Amino acid sequence: MIKVNFLILAVLLIAGKPLLAQTQVPENTSSPIFYKDKNVGIGVSEINAQLVVGSEFGALVSGSSGGCGVFGSNLAVYQRGMNHNQLFTPYNHDNSYGYSGMVCQWGSIYFHAQSGNTTANKVVSAPRMFIHNSGNIGIGTISPDYKLDVNGTIRTRELKVDMQGADFVFEDDYNLRSLNDLEEFIHSNKHLPDVAPAKEMQENGVNQSEMNQKLLQKIEELTLYILKQEKRINQLEQVLIKNHNE
Repeated sequence: MIKVNFLILAVLLIAGKPLLAQTQVPENTSSPIFYKDKNVGIGVSEINAQLVVGSEFGALVSGSSGGCGVFGSNLAVYQRGMNHNQLFTPYNHDNSYGYSGMVCQWGSIYFHAQSGNTTANKVVSAPRMFIHNSGNIGIGTISPDYKLDVNGTIRTRELKVDMQGADFVFEDDYNLRSLNDLEEFIHSNKHLPDVAPAKEMQENGVNQSEMNQKLLQKIEELTLYILKQEKRINQLEQVLIKNHNE
């Protein structure tokens, strides 16, 4: 009776604890899975980390049967030679659900995204965004010349630009052109002084901070012209009044 009770107790103890299983592949085996010094290699025999995966395409986690509302989805981390390294790629085996991913090349990162009608397992879209190894970011371009270079239209609720004012126009030593000189300059050059011509703006673009300062400078110059004309008008009115009274 004691033996029976002990056997029942042992069975209950075993049933009440989780069962642990461990499978080890012998070292230097011909199997695609290699085990060495508690490290595991899949498809590669040179193991220098806890888990090393090596194959023609690297590591691929496939969910081609679909799940969580995503069909034909996959996650890949693989390499395509020295100059074209695929870093992270969620994509589709199917050719109708699109593609997205990013590619590393010479320290720069290309971001791809494309909707349906793609080629299965292929990057067929032009990069949507690009981070150059200099730190410049391009959207719609892979040749960013600035910290943020956008080939397209930008919509924003607010834009703040650091700039200098143009209050130097109101200093006593500021050389304000006469209206005659201004007219001659405009007639000869077809643009305002200190402002780039239209052709140059079209070819090179404009620096928003500098342009804002130039526009403010011209507004302040225009204000001075108006004040001068107001003084001249008042003087002429006084002369007319005096002549009328005489």
